[in-house]
Amino acid sequence: SELYFQYLANKIKGKDEVFENGQKQHTEFITIRFGNIIDSNGSVVELFKKQIQMGGPVTITHPDISRSFMTKQEVCDIILSVTILGTGGESFVVNMGEPISIVVLAEKMIRLCGLVPGNDIQIEYIGLRDGEKVYDELWSENLNLFPTQHSKIKSDKYSFSMLSDFSNRLSILIDKAKEGEDNRTLISRMKDMIPEINVEN
Repeated sequence: SELYFQYLANKIKGKDEVFENGQKQHTEFITIRFGNIIDSNGSVVELFKKQIQMGGPVTITHPDISRSFMTKQEVCDIILSVTILGTGGESFVVNMGEPISIVVLAEKMIRLCGLVPGNDIQIEYIGLRDGEKVYDELWSENLNLFPTQHSKIKSDKYSFSMLSDFSNRLSILIDKAKEGEDNRTLISRMKDMIPEINVEN
């Protein structure tokens, strides 16, 4: 999606849309990556609260799993910042700080409720879900990131030739999916487009 938005942004740059009142305007596409938002819908914090209130168990996918977290206020500040930093076509990546062990998070939440982990509330490991990773990966080693005026935000831009090639491959991928090509072959096409996506066959 980032590559496609960058392609669209480069394609329409300089092509203003003229409205009836004579005003000119063009759409600017900017994408931003960040991790988990505390207290958002689907947040593990909210899940743990409910599980503790129900007497447990608190369910964790893997004993080594960790995630980075931001507050809603931090997310709002970051989004407002990239609207100032971006001119269209950028992909921004946020430095989320040190990841937090989900096991440690669960144990602290249990103790904050005046309970003892493993005694009053059990912790149960249920296994990783399909596609779930033990550690957050907001960017790959192959990604070229550049500093911005904001200390926690970096940006990345691809060449227009690479974006055009990606767009052509995406069109082929969509056509093949509509034709009913099997999932294994479609995933193989995706890997060819973006090798770092690391999707299992």
